[in-house]
Amino acid sequence: MDDDCISCDIDVPDDHASVQAAISASVHGETICLQPDTYAGTIDFGGKAVTVVGLAGATATAIDGGGAGPVVAFDQGEGASSVLRGVTVTGGAAAYGAGILVEQSSPTLVDLVISGNAASGRGGGVYLDMASPTLEGLLITGNSATGDSAQGGGLSASNYSSPELFDVVIEDNEVSGYWGAGAGVAVEYSWFDMTGGAFRDNAPVSGGSTVVGGVLWSEQGTIVLEGVVRSGNQALSTQAGGAIDVTYSTLELVSSRISGSSSRDGGGINATGSTVELTNTAVVNNQASNDGGGFYLESGSELTLVNSVVAGNSASSAGGGIPLRGSHVNAVNTVLADNMAGWHGGGLYVGPIAGGTIDFEWCAVWWNLPDHFYDVTDPTNTNGNIPGEPEFLDVAGADAEFWDLHLDPDSDLVDAGDPSVLDPDFSPSDIGIYGGPEAGGFDLDGDGWFEWWQPGPYDTTSYPALDLDCDDHDSAVVPADDC
Repeated sequence: MDDDCISCDIDVPDDHASVQAAISASVHGETICLQPDTYAGTIDFGGKAVTVVGLAGATATAIDGGGAGPVVAFDQGEGASSVLRGVTVTGGAAAYGAGILVEQSSPTLVDLVISGNAASGRGGGVYLDMASPTLEGLLITGNSATGDSAQGGGLSASNYSSPELFDVVIEDNEVSGYWGAGAGVAVEYSWFDMTGGAFRDNAPVSGGSTVVGGVLWSEQGTIVLEGVVRSGNQALSTQAGGAIDVTYSTLELVSSRISGSSSRDGGGINATGSTVELTNTAVVNNQASNDGGGFYLESGSELTLVNSVVAGNSASSAGGGIPLRGSHVNAVNTVLADNMAGWHGGGLYVGPIAGGTIDFEWCAVWWNLPDHFYDVTDPTNTNGNIPGEPEFLDVAGADAEFWDLHLDPDSDLVDAGDPSVLDPDFSPSDIGIYGGPEAGGFDLDGDGWFEWWQPGPYDTTSYPALDLDCDDHDSAVVPADDC
């Protein structure tokens, strides 16, 4: 953070010894600057449109609740001009929002670390109630929610909240209790819009009777995730939705990746009575101890896959890629490959009682074991579907977050997609995540440079001039200097 660009009206500790004293003395529009230190106690913005900023950033400046909480409260109608920036929020303990509580308010939270907070109910890191805050550049890590009906170890949004998140990382948070949900995030009767950032290694603590949704759990919610990575998350082995669990909700993922997650059913995504749409998104290398390594769809769920990849997932029982129980899948320009089931439906399984239906067009099906489709007609060689080997550039590593899913130039999938859909260069669309009009939309590291989408390895001669990124996992690598 460049403190030379900040005009300070109040200095802590020079003008006031505590952060709360400075807020109490401030007037609307003022900026309160915190010198590097750890400030003990909790703070309440008290409805004031002021900015509280740590001059040296979150690594050097902390507000420590010392076992009390919420550490920071916005509960008097604060708007976007109430800003907390550049501090660590830690040491909070409360039933709701141990770290930060936002109630009927819409503040702006920027460049914060929210860690080491514990809720006995909901929102270990952050709790939102009828709130519409903006969260940008946050790290929400090492928080927990415990107790019966605990929700949202990292963040919980309830009662028609509508947060917007930009480049937020939510990792290593926990949830536990008799009925726990959303180790990373829980959304209930709310909207959740996240662009950029990541969910990593969020997990339940054993001992809960029912714990679902390692990354994100939603009931009656609307979730939009764009350019987001989700890896290494899990639900308990007896429960569902290792990465995402949605019930009577709408889930949309664009230019994203779900990998390395696990649960009993639906290692990647578990959907009940929900609408799920993936565009240019990969669901790869997820595992289920029962059914549905990639997905588990039941009770009238609708799954739409557009230029997506479902590959390398596994289930001990049925549906290595996708099992259906009274649900429907519509897939276009999508890869279903290298998924494995211990019983039937390596690629896709339809339950014999509830049933299910599929519509596949211009898709590639390859090497799913023991079979591609079970109890439904195999659509390969009809409607543009091909038995095509993807020939991804690199899927050898153990961590599928770093698999290179670009196509080899000689892959059968190049220019093999829906001819009415074009790639960014106006050629016929490729099948897979780097095909179609949104193929060039990947910026998973949030550095502002979009990854190359063309088949084959990165072209160091021509792609830098096109401002195409060669490494979408490292924001320090940019086309002009490093590719």
